[in-house]
Amino acid sequence: MNKLKLLTLLGLAFLSNTVQANEQQSDIVIANAWAKGHGANGAIYMDIHHNGDDHDVLKGATCSIARKCELHTHIKSGDVYQMRKVDSIQIAANEKTSLEHGGLHVMLIGLKEPLKPGDNIKVKLNFANAGEIEKNVVVKPIDHNPSDNKAGCACE
Repeated sequence: MNKLKLLTLLGLAFLSNTVQANEQQSDIVIANAWAKGHGANGAIYMDIHHNGDDHDVLKGATCSIARKCELHTHIKSGDVYQMRKVDSIQIAANEKTSLEHGGLHVMLIGLKEPLKPGDNIKVKLNFANAGEIEKNVVVKPIDHNPSDNKAGCACE
């Protein structure tokens, strides 16, 4: 029985170190992640800091609270802004890419339940080089404007 406990503890220690090593090896850091929802859909916004020397590509996202997630941008057509699906988002090396209201974002389509301010949801971001990164995202009120408090934002 003692050998079984020892092997179990060693296995858990190995897995823990492997997870920590993977997190530390990623050149991608997600900050200021927040979401809002309205009706059947919602959106996730964030800053993606890329500390590596090679560019990366955000290829997609998944979130269990939505039927589907898509990467979107806004395009101005005349006097009207329209959302458009994009296949991927380029993440430049040694720079910050912002997914923000009125620009690039992760669209949550077909919410399985309403998003309520203060809730936390998990999103999995799929990068070409960094692989999958999971992030906790806090839901903000529909009228939340991050530019009002960007300097002191505790949105992570």
